[in-house]
Amino acid sequence: MFRSHASGNKKQWSKRASNGNVSADSASGTHAFRQQTLSSFFVGSKKRAAAVPTTVIDLESADEGSRPKIVSPRPRLIRNNSSSLFSQTQGSFGDDDPDAEFKKLVSAPRLNSYKKPSRSSSMTNSLHKTASASTTQRTYHYDEDETLREVTSVKSESRQLSFTSTINIGGSSGESSVDLERPAKRSKPSMEFQGLKLTVPKRIKPLLRKTASNLESMNYRNALSSPVVLTREQETVVDLIIKKRANVFYTGSAGTGKSVILQTIIRQLSSLYGKETIAITASTGLAAVTIGGSTLHKWSGIGIGTKTIDQLVKRILSQKDLLAAWRYTKVLIIDEISMIDGNLLDKLEQIARRIRKNDDPFGGIQLVLTGDFFQLPPVAKKDENNVVKFCFESNMWKRCVQKTILLTKVFRQQDNELINILNAIRFGELTVDMTKTIRNLSRDIDYPDGIAPTELYATRREVELSNVRKLQSLPGDLYEFKAVDNAPERYQALLESSLMVDKIVALKEDAQVMMLKNRPDVELVNGSLGKVLFFITESLVIRMKEIYKIIDDEVVMDMRLVSRVIGNPLLKESKEFRQDVNARPLVRLERLKILINHALKISPHKERFPYVRWTVGKNKYIHELMVPERFPIDIPRENVGLERTQIPLMLCWALSIHKAQGQTIQRLKVDLRRIFEAGQVYVALSRAVTMDSLQVLHFDPGKIRTNGKVKDFYKHLETLK
Repeated sequence: MFRSHASGNKKQWSKRASNGNVSADSASGTHAFRQQTLSSFFVGSKKRAAAVPTTVIDLESADEGSRPKIVSPRPRLIRNNSSSLFSQTQGSFGDDDPDAEFKKLVSAPRLNSYKKPSRSSSMTNSLHKTASASTTQRTYHYDEDETLREVTSVKSESRQLSFTSTINIGGSSGESSVDLERPAKRSKPSMEFQGLKLTVPKRIKPLLRKTASNLESMNYRNALSSPVVLTREQETVVDLIIKKRANVFYTGSAGTGKSVILQTIIRQLSSLYGKETIAITASTGLAAVTIGGSTLHKWSGIGIGTKTIDQLVKRILSQKDLLAAWRYTKVLIIDEISMIDGNLLDKLEQIARRIRKNDDPFGGIQLVLTGDFFQLPPVAKKDENNVVKFCFESNMWKRCVQKTILLTKVFRQQDNELINILNAIRFGELTVDMTKTIRNLSRDIDYPDGIAPTELYATRREVELSNVRKLQSLPGDLYEFKAVDNAPERYQALLESSLMVDKIVALKEDAQVMMLKNRPDVELVNGSLGKVLFFITESLVIRMKEIYKIIDDEVVMDMRLVSRVIGNPLLKESKEFRQDVNARPLVRLERLKILINHALKISPHKERFPYVRWTVGKNKYIHELMVPERFPIDIPRENVGLERTQIPLMLCWALSIHKAQGQTIQRLKVDLRRIFEAGQVYVALSRAVTMDSLQVLHFDPGKIRTNGKVKDFYKHLETLK
C-alpha cells in the first residue's frame, strides 16, 4: 500500500514489496526516503535476522513499459524511543559523512535547564575536542549466513563508533545496502554507545522555595536551632535543666523572656536526648501551638481527667502509643501551667509511677514547668467534687519540683515607670500616685498613619460587637475568605480552640488587621498591625510593581479603580466608572489604562487577595499581598494531620484579653469595664510597650484583685543574681 509522510513542504511516497522498498518523490526527480532522526543513527534493533536484499525503484525516471531503474538504497534506520538523551527529533539524516555527524553530536547545544551531568575527567576533556582528530577504518567479513558485511569504525581517542553495512553482491547495480545495527544493551546508570559513555545525571532534588506558605515552619525551626544570646539569669535556668537535670519551675512578670528560655531548652534537650523523648505540652491549645507541642491532656491520654486513677491507667495500658509515650519520655515540658488544676497534677504523678514502674518523683521523668500564676488561675470544672487548687498546692509539687525561680529582668517595657506600675498591679499594691497616672492614660492618642490602637475587652461578645461595628461602618464591598480545614470531625473543636485565625475572615478596604504569622524576611511578626488597601490578584501585583516603583496614596487610589474591573468589562463602560477614571490626574491616566486593560483580561473566577500596608516602625511601612498559608497542629502518636489553610489575618480593632495573652501590642486601648477575673487587669495592661501608646478606659482600683496564696508563693521564690 501507499502511505504519505510530511517532510518539510514535500510529500514522500513509499511502497514496500516482498523483496524490498519502493520509493519516489512525486514532486521531483531526486531520491526521497522516510525521514529519520539522529537518534536512530546510534540505535538499531537488538537482534536482527539475516539482511533482506532491498530494491529501490525510481518510478519517476522510468519510462512507461520500460524496466525500472535500480538505484542504490539508503540505510533503513530504526527509531528507538527509549533513549532519553536522543529521543528528540534532530532533523533528517542526510548525506553527511560520519565525521560530520559525529561533530554535530559532540557539539550539541547545552541544556541549561538541567543539572550538568557528572563525567570523568577524560570524558570531559574529550567532549571539548573536535571530530577532526578522528580516524575512519573499514573492514569486511562474512557472517555465518555467508553475508558479506562492511564494518566502518570511527575512532577519536577513547571513543569508537562502529557501523555495519550489508554488502548486496547480487544487486544489479553492484552497490551495497547498509543496515545499522543496535549497539550493545546499555547499562545503568550510564549510557554507552560503542565506547561513547555518558553518565546519567543524578536525580535533582527540588529546591525549597521561600514562599509565604512555608516560611513560618522554617522560622520556627531556625528559632530552635539558632543560638540565642541569654542573660546570666536565663543561662542559670538553662544550666539547671540541661546540666544538673533538675525539676525546675521558672516564672516572671510579662516580658521577662520566659519564651526565649523555653525555646533554648527545647532545642538543647532535643539535641541531647532526641526529639521523640521530649514531651512539649501546654495547658491550652493556643499556647501549645505557639511552642510547637500539644495540650497536656492530649499527650497524657487522660482526656479531661475526671476518671479515677485506676481507670486512667487501664486506658493507657490498652493503647500502645500512649504506653510508649509514657515509658520512653525523658523530659516533660508544661507551659502556662498556672491554668492546670493541682488535683490533675496529682493524678498524673501517680499514673507516671505506676505506668513506668518507677517510684521516683513523677516516675523518673524530668519536669520543666513555666507560667505566671498572677495572670490566669486554674480552670474550674463543674463536674468535679474536689475544689480547684493551684499547682503549687498539690502533693506532686512538693514531691517533684526541686527549684522555683523568679525572673526579674524585664525586656518588653523599657519605661521604668510603666514597669513599676505593672508590678504594683501584679501584687495589688497600687499607690495613690500610680492610680492617678493610670487614670491620666484615658486620653485619646492620634496616630498619623491612621491605624487605630487595638482594643482589649474582657468578654468575647464585646470583641465581636466592636469588630463588626467598625467593619460595617466602612464603605465598599465585603470580601469573605473561607478557610480550608484538614481535620476529622472529632478534632474540629480542637482546631477551633487551638488557632487564632478564624474559619471565615471578612474584610473591606481600610479594614484594620493583625498579622498571625512570623515573616522576618520582611520584618513582619505575629502581632504586626496593618490596613487593607485593596483586593487584587497575584499577577496584577506583579504588573503594578513593574509600573509603580513606590506604593503611595495616589497608587492606592489607582489600584482601587483597577480592582473594580477585574474580569468585569461591562463595568468599564459604565458612566460612573468613566467619571472616576477621568477624575484622576492627567499624568496618571496612561499607566492607569495599562493596568485597567490588564485587569480586564483576568478571569472573573480568579481569586483576589488583600493587599496590606504594614506599619513596622515610625514612618516605616511594608506592603504585602496576603495569600493563604498553612496553620498546622501536631498531635503526638496519632496519624492525623490537623491543619487550617487561611490568609494569616484577623480583624484587630478589638481582641479578647485571653487571646492577647503572650502578645506584644504596639498600640493598645484597654476597656476594663467588665473585668471579672483576678489577674485580667495585669494581663491586659502588660501587653503594652510604652505608656505613650497605651490608653486605659474605665479603670477602677477596686477591680484589681490578687490571690493571697499566689502572693505568698511568689514571696518565697528564688531570685538569681
